[in-house]
Amino acid sequence: MIGTLSPTQLIDVVKSMNLPELEWFAQKVVLIRAERKSSVLTQTESDLLLQINQGMSATDQARYYELIEKQETDNLISNEQFELKELAQLNERIAVKRAEAIAQLADLRQCSMSTVIKDLGLEKPFYV
Repeated sequence: MIGTLSPTQLIDVVKSMNLPELEWFAQKVVLIRAERKSSVLTQTESDLLLQINQGMSATDQARYYELIEKQETDNLISNEQFELKELAQLNERIAVKRAEAIAQLADLRQCSMSTVIKDLGLEKPFYV
């Protein structure tokens, strides 16, 4: 357990994480925060929070960012273009499921999607 790290030390560890690790860590922190803010979550709320915080695997995310960087420098070969398209579509499917789960949670809590996003400490997506 990390009980021996001070908050400042923990921040230093987080700063040293690569982007996929940081994304994974941030998702877990947001989920823990949401669970603590809600005194008791229903099973439906728990399921929705898990879905909201679901992202691409660290491996897929790292490859996705790698391919984006290669695309920006015009260094993608044809099979990498196809792979990037597949990963982009996966990312979009996850984003749609996340938006649907946010909407369902907002309905359940009888508030707006923006309120749910704010309460969970999520980055506001462009479609809200």
